Amino acid sequence: MKKYFGTDGIRGRYGKELTDEIAYFTGNCIGKMASGGLVVIGRDTRLSGTAIFVQIAKGVLDAGSQVIDLGVISTPAVAYITSMIYAKFGIVISASHNPKEYNGIKIFNHEGRKLLDSEEEEIENFIDKKGKFFNPDRGLLFQNQDAIEKYFHLVKKAAGNDLSGLKVVLDCANGAVSLFAPRLFSELGAEVVSYFDSGDGAMINHNCGALFPEVVASKVVENNADLGFCFDGDADRIIAVNKKGEIVDGDSIIYVISKYLKEQGKLNKDSAVGTLHTNMGVEKSLNKLGITLFRTDIGDHYVMEKMVNDDLLVGGEQSGHIILREFINTGDGLLTAMYLAHLVKITGKTLDELDDSEHFVQVNVNVVTEHKKEIMNDEGLLKLKKDLEKKIEGKGRILLRASGTEPKVRIMVEGDSRELCDEVAGELQQKVSKIIERIN
Repeated sequence: MKKYFGTDGIRGRYGKELTDEIAYFTGNCIGKMASGGLVVIGRDTRLSGTAIFVQIAKGVLDAGSQVIDLGVISTPAVAYITSMIYAKFGIVISASHNPKEYNGIKIFNHEGRKLLDSEEEEIENFIDKKGKFFNPDRGLLFQNQDAIEKYFHLVKKAAGNDLSGLKVVLDCANGAVSLFAPRLFSELGAEVVSYFDSGDGAMINHNCGALFPEVVASKVVENNADLGFCFDGDADRIIAVNKKGEIVDGDSIIYVISKYLKEQGKLNKDSAVGTLHTNMGVEKSLNKLGITLFRTDIGDHYVMEKMVNDDLLVGGEQSGHIILREFINTGDGLLTAMYLAHLVKITGKTLDELDDSEHFVQVNVNVVTEHKKEIMNDEGLLKLKKDLEKKIEGKGRILLRASGTEPKVRIMVEGDSRELCDEVAGELQQKVSKIIERIN
């Protein structure tokens, strides 16, 4: 476990785990690594975003590199623009799906891909040393609206530039895409019903967005829409809803897109990429189609690394980080939504007809704690997990891990029986709670 970086960049409560000092030295290190080149910076709508931007930009400029300020924009837009304009790095100030009091720093390399572990460790060492790097030839700050418009062009291309005849419901999570997602769908001819699109950073992800898809599920039925989409704060993930008001998670989205590309003879190596969390039922359904699912550790940067190394086109996470390498090198909720809407339009099938995948029961329990490391190293917990794995051998599996973005221990039990999964997850939760009591 790194000191500052988790599974998706640096993240924490602004003023506590994520300070102005950390923001400055992160920017200063990136500015040094960029060697006078361009660094693209964007942010979501969080109230702390501007203050963090000021510190990161100052660090980059002090190191003699140049800053392109994109303002409020989605994470994937920053990744795409970074590679398109040949910038050295891209930085996003966002805590993605987390509550408003959190913020974060995500960093992309010149290809629009997230950093390697070794690069994150280099930045962590720089932060700890607090050795400011100053270049007398200080950098300059610019803006680039043309680059943003080119990203919008890419997104529309994923939709075939035509969504006429479709009615879609959008939940913009009061985040980054509040400013443009409804407009882009409308420009392609779709009838749009949009919610949580104020762009109010004080309400970002508050009872809305990708963590609360049931809101859009009810609105799709109420509005007799063809499908619905729930974004998170920075729109790097997407959860869909079909015409029946049923939630379609990231695993199902990977299945639908992989199946379509396989039918078109376009699925490279007849393979897709998921994670340790990907539903076993979906993997089984893919296998029936002759599609191999490769699993990686949790985190979309691990998914992307596998996709690049094996030259694969489709991958992602159950949480809705979907990477379509035909278009972009990172998870993009808006682009994925456009592509799914495109498939519904050109196939003439509803999303529930396109998704005939099987899903095993998954029980997920999150235990809030500041003692993730101690808990994950507890010998008693590890022994219990091993014993329970023997108990459900051949019937299911257990995934126990520390969250990489929040102060939580995550428990996932998957199997063919709800009763068994609930029982096993309950035993693990009880054990974790006792460890917390002992530590406190």
